[in-house]
Amino acid sequence: MEKKSNEQKKQENVILYQLLQRRLEELLGQKSLLDRKSMEIESTKNALEYLKKTKKPNDIMIPIGSECFIHGSVDKLEKILVNVGSNVMTEKAVEDVIKILDKQEKNVENVKKGLDDQINEVVKKMNEIVLELQEQGM
Repeated sequence: MEKKSNEQKKQENVILYQLLQRRLEELLGQKSLLDRKSMEIESTKNALEYLKKTKKPNDIMIPIGSECFIHGSVDKLEKILVNVGSNVMTEKAVEDVIKILDKQEKNVENVKKGLDDQINEVVKKMNEIVLELQEQGM
């Protein structure tokens, strides 16, 4: 088996570093999406709690997309339509929806923890490569 030259090792480390850097960017992008999902879940829970406490009917602004809203009112809040996947909607009681949101929030947090572990591993490996490159005179 041939020994790799110092130059080949440097080249391999540079390539590996670039691959790890791309992976880190992907992981950070995924974490950013999950952060937005967490904020969306929290915002939804807050809105439901607020609507539960207010007198009926509630005048509200309903988002229709692209920063556009229409005026509307909530006459009763016994049931909420919830997307349960594959564009299937079902009616749930407000408390059940909040429980579903709590569960989603925990799932998102668990995935974020897993991403944090992966991010830390990638950063650790990148730091090791930087040290090796410095030792190799790069």
